[in-house]
Amino acid sequence: FFKTRGEDWNLSLVHARRQRIVTTASYDTIADDRGHVETDRYTLIDLGKDWKLNATNTLHQRLYFGDYGYDGEFPYDYSTGSIPDPRVINIDRVRGSWWGIENRLVNTAFDGQRWTLAVEYRANIRQNQMNYDRGYGCYDYAATPCLDDRQHSHQITLMAQDEIQLGNATHLTVGLRYDNLGRLGSFWSPRLGITHDAGRAGLFKVLYGTAFRSPTVYERAYITPSWSYGNPNVDPEKLRSLELAWEKRLGPMARLTATVYHLHVDRMITVDDAGLAINGSTSKGNGLEVEYEQRWHNGARLRGGFSIQYAGDEKQRFDNSPRQMAKLNLVLPTGLPHLTAALEGQWISSRLANQGANRVGAYALANVNLRYAPVGQSWEASLGVHNLFDQRHDDPVAMDEVMGVSRWRMPQIGRSVLLQGTLRF
Repeated sequence: FFKTRGEDWNLSLVHARRQRIVTTASYDTIADDRGHVETDRYTLIDLGKDWKLNATNTLHQRLYFGDYGYDGEFPYDYSTGSIPDPRVINIDRVRGSWWGIENRLVNTAFDGQRWTLAVEYRANIRQNQMNYDRGYGCYDYAATPCLDDRQHSHQITLMAQDEIQLGNATHLTVGLRYDNLGRLGSFWSPRLGITHDAGRAGLFKVLYGTAFRSPTVYERAYITPSWSYGNPNVDPEKLRSLELAWEKRLGPMARLTATVYHLHVDRMITVDDAGLAINGSTSKGNGLEVEYEQRWHNGARLRGGFSIQYAGDEKQRFDNSPRQMAKLNLVLPTGLPHLTAALEGQWISSRLANQGANRVGAYALANVNLRYAPVGQSWEASLGVHNLFDQRHDDPVAMDEVMGVSRWRMPQIGRSVLLQGTLRF
């Protein structure tokens, strides 16, 4: 990760590569085979420039590039096929490249208003997927790859927003966004926000927004002779959200916030009984979040939060969706120069799994972190312990049949230690 900034420009670069060995027989591969290796990498470059056109107009320009690659090697036992080979490596390969340019004009010529007009163009110049059996093409089907799909697409976005100050206590935000996705259609996305400072009664917010999510090329085009997931008829999802928030200052060092929200998703992309991507029924989510924060003059901080929620479609509650969650963070000075200690507690209620047929139990975790940050220095170091008490817990996973055993949950990592150093220059 690299980032540099000038007076009116900025540049950032991110490059990452990850690799993992999977021995748990996912996708019906050979169990305990270290030949199951998955690697992905991505590179992001972002260049921004601000132009002060005059006293009331500023133009923000942004140019970005991205590249992504994924390679998976999956060992299978194909000894029952026409060519008796006990171990064949199936290759999954993805390549994606894109670039885009964004222009955003901010105007403050009107008293009490802040206009933002934006236009963005994004070109997905490469959206390629390939699947084949090494040395066989498409094993037991053809000498050519099982999948060789090459696509490209583009997106044009127009946006207008006005932030209006209504008196000393009320702020109104009105916005409208238009997206053209080519063959996937076009979408209008309005948004509205109202903030009112009621003095001793607190700060009130009302936020309404709409959005969409277009299906990925994987959801539309991943089709092989032996296993098909992609569906070219899948349509984009549409989302509406409404949020009501209240914030109350309890003195100069403490605050209390509460938020109620509702989400409504039409045509949410899911899978049918055969594993094919489809647009499902309407999905909804409702929730309440409460958070308290307290600070002290000696640098100590306390933050605690609790949430209760529901997410499901017209038939049932979603898997891996806890009804209740709680979190507590406490930061304390240790008495030693530049050294602070932090304690975090997390609690998650039980969750459904296996399409509601099973349930994983609730669990609580404790994490500890020590941070040494000398004042005036460009470096710092930290030592963190996750899952301090080595709590054994599971997370739901998609149903899988491994060696005749039904697997719908997966044990999670126990106690782990992370030592980290940071240098700024």
